[in-house]
Amino acid sequence: MGVHLVAGRARHLARDWRDATLAVASGIAVAYVFVQLLPQVAEHEDALAAAAGRAPGRNAYVVTLVGVLVYLGVDWASRRTRAGGADGGHAVYVFSMVSYAVFNLLLGYVIGNRSGTDVGSLALFTVAMGVYFYVNDHALALRHSENLYLVGRWVLSAAILGGWLAGLVVEVHAALVGLMVAFLGGGVIVRVIRNEAVGIENLTAFVAGAVGYALLILVTT
Repeated sequence: MGVHLVAGRARHLARDWRDATLAVASGIAVAYVFVQLLPQVAEHEDALAAAAGRAPGRNAYVVTLVGVLVYLGVDWASRRTRAGGADGGHAVYVFSMVSYAVFNLLLGYVIGNRSGTDVGSLALFTVAMGVYFYVNDHALALRHSENLYLVGRWVLSAAILGGWLAGLVVEVHAALVGLMVAFLGGGVIVRVIRNEAVGIENLTAFVAGAVGYALLILVTT
């Protein structure tokens, strides 16, 4: 949650330092998606298959695909609205904040619901999501005015806090948790590739972050 409150300040850093930190953070997020998140999506396959009355197979990945398509649609609609000029600028801000807030709400619930997760896996998850928000919020801060972003970061912080509190006190069926994780996986994939892996200014730092975090995941899990 705290990342949302400070991430926009990255644009005030010296350019070389900013590009390096953003590239490392992007590499970490990409590594987590492909080395840790997708295998976790597969772990929910049995619960999803049972709820759907189907044999275990690719049900979780179908939900992940839905997440990819939904957030690609959000990105496409944002671009179309942004092309509308000044009036479209405010509309795309509201649209972006709503989609990001829903994402954060679901993510917060999943975090709060991971009470049985070992400390190592939870730490890897926390670091990866922290740097993901750092890069994503930097992109938001560049796209929107200072005043709009200052309001939006509090909305995003409140959403993830509300989801986390709900995850602590509200227990839902394992299949629904599986749906959330798989859907969020699709959203993270789109945003990682769209906002983070594209336009990298420091390839060395990006590769170092990705390889280093992938090795850390493989060694500690």
